Amino acid sequence: MEFKIWETFYSNGHTITKVVEADGGKKNFSGVVKVSKGIAKKQLGKQSFCKKGGSCSSGNTAVASIVWEGEVVVSGGTFQIDKKQTLVSNVYGTATSSLVNV
Repeated sequence: MEFKIWETFYSNGHTITKVVEADGGKKNFSGVVKVSKGIAKKQLGKQSFCKKGGSCSSGNTAVASIVWEGEVVVSGGTFQIDKKQTLVSNVYGTATSSLVNV
């Protein structure tokens, strides 16, 4: 399986002002696993930056998340495997992502 998630946002150069769009896609390389995509959610998050020995400032991040609902067929039985993928981006273009069990 290959999962992708992306988001589009507006910024004023110092912080993110609005998350415009969030979506994702998948590639299934297995005939044993069936995966469907939930509705992508988008929101503004908060983040603080502190310079070493200096002042701190805060701003917004763009947060996107999708729940992937998987079904595995093994020996005539099925197992539900759900994953939540999250992407957090800051105004400077740095992003982190995670994929966790739901």
